[in-house]
Amino acid sequence: NTLQEVATIPPENIQEPPLKILGPALEASKYYIEEEELRSMFAKILASSFDNRKNSIIHPSFVEIIKQLDITDARILQSLKEQDYATDSPIPCMKAVINSDGGSKTIFPIIYFIDGTEGIEELSPSLTNLERLGLLKIKSDAYSANDSKYDFIRNNHYVRHILQNYPEISVEKMCFSITPLGENFLKVCL
Repeated sequence: NTLQEVATIPPENIQEPPLKILGPALEASKYYIEEEELRSMFAKILASSFDNRKNSIIHPSFVEIIKQLDITDARILQSLKEQDYATDSPIPCMKAVINSDGGSKTIFPIIYFIDGTEGIEELSPSLTNLERLGLLKIKSDAYSANDSKYDFIRNNHYVRHILQNYPEISVEKMCFSITPLGENFLKVCL
C-alpha cells in the first residue's frame, strides 16, 4: 500500500524521509493492521514523508493523531475530504434543545449524519474527538447562511420522529469547520 503510494511520486520529488515522521509512523502502523481505514492513513503519511512537495504540510503530530482515531472518526474525515470543504467554511450540523419558560436545555449537543443511517448521537463523540485533536472546530453559535444545507438533518427519520413525538423539542442550526491543521491532515493522510 505504501509502495503503491510512493510509486506515484515523480522521481524528482523523492526525498529521504524525515526520521521524526518515518520512525513513529512505521512503529505505530503495526498495531493497526486489521483496521483498513487507519492502515491506509499510515500508508499515506509514510508515502508523504518521501515526497518533498508535502514538506510544508506534513506534521509529526499526524502519527499521534491517527493513533487516536477510530473507524467512525476516519469515516467522518473521509466524507469531509470527498466534500472538499474550504478551511473554516461552515459545515452544517444541529443541536436539539428543549425550550421552556426557565430557559433552554440542550439534549443532543451535536447532530450530524454522513449518510443518514447513523443513530442521532452516533457521530457526535467523533466530532468532539476530532475537535480535541485540532482537526475541527465546533461552533454552536454560528451556522451556514444556506438554510437548505440543514435539510439532510431535519429530514432524517430519527430527527423527524423526535420532533413529531416531542413537541417541546426543537432543532437549532450550528456548524463545525475544518482547521488549517485539519486541512493539511486531510491532504497528507486521506
